[in-house]
Amino acid sequence: MKLTVKQKKFTFLIDRYEIFRNEELIYTAKSVLFSFPKKIKVYDLKNNEKIVLIKAITLIHPNFDIIFSGGTHLSLEGKSWIYDYFKLRVPEGTIEIHQKGLKLAIFINEEQVAEITKNRIAIFGGDEYQISANSDFNKELLIGICLAWDLNDFDDENSIRIDLGNIGPVKKKSENGWKPIR
Repeated sequence: MKLTVKQKKFTFLIDRYEIFRNEELIYTAKSVLFSFPKKIKVYDLKNNEKIVLIKAITLIHPNFDIIFSGGTHLSLEGKSWIYDYFKLRVPEGTIEIHQKGLKLAIFINEEQVAEITKNRIAIFGGDEYQISANSDFNKELLIGICLAWDLNDFDDENSIRIDLGNIGPVKKKSENGWKPIR
C-alpha cells in the first residue's frame, strides 16, 4: 500500500492536508482552530469525520490520542528522551515507531510493517510524507501516526525549512531496503 500525505502551503491559521492512495485523493484533514490541546480531524470525501488526532498535554514525553469514527480510541505514547520512539497497543500486539532522520520505521511484534518518509525542504508548510506499508495494515492508523509526527516535530509552518534529520542514536533501525511484503 502506498499513501501520500501532503500539507497545503500558505495556510496560516490552520493546517490543511490532502491524503492520497496511489495518487487518488481519499481523505482531507485540517487542524482545529484555537483548540487546546491541538487537534487534527480527518474527513472522507463526503465530509464524514474518520479520525480525530489530539496531542495530549504532558510534561515529559509527547502523547497522542487517536480516535476513530467507529469509537476505537488508541494512545500513542512517547517513550524516551534519548531515542525518538513511540509505542501503541493494538489488538494484534504492540506497535513500535522509531525515527531516524526523516524516516519512521513502524514495527508490530518486532516485524517491520510500514515506513514513512518526509521531504527535506518545506516552504511555508508543504510537508509531504510518503507511506509504504503491508496491504493488511490499517491505513487510517498510518494516517494518524503520520499526522502525529507532523504535529510533534514539524509544526512551524511560517518559515522556510531545510531539515537535515536527526543524527542522534536510534533504538531500533529500519531494515535496509525494506519493502512491503503483502
